[in-house]
Amino acid sequence: MDAKIVKLEEIEKKYLELGDLLSTDEVASDVKQFTKLSKQQAQLKGAFDAYQEYKTLNNTINEANEMLNDEDEEIREMAKMELEEAAAESVFLSWKPIFKVSCCQKIRKMPMTVW
Repeated sequence: MDAKIVKLEEIEKKYLELGDLLSTDEVASDVKQFTKLSKQQAQLKGAFDAYQEYKTLNNTINEANEMLNDEDEEIREMAKMELEEAAAESVFLSWKPIFKVSCCQKIRKMPMTVW
């Protein structure tokens, strides 16, 4: 698997874990801990959101590729249009700074004790 995707999966996992922690009574009642975890989650939000867009786009491409094999010509034409739209969206998505090193460095600096 691509190293960038592995890092984004780590971001996704940590972002979701932080969300789970933030929803616990224990953390919610501790203002200092809640603030700390909220800041950590906020640092990951941009990369998390971009990765969700990437996954959605990837699913759209996979589904459209499957539709290209359909017997119905209209379905195949729809699939071609979806692939064209997906190609345009992928260009836009490729400009998002989700693969910045600083983002991954922030993850490595997070204390694992909060998990």
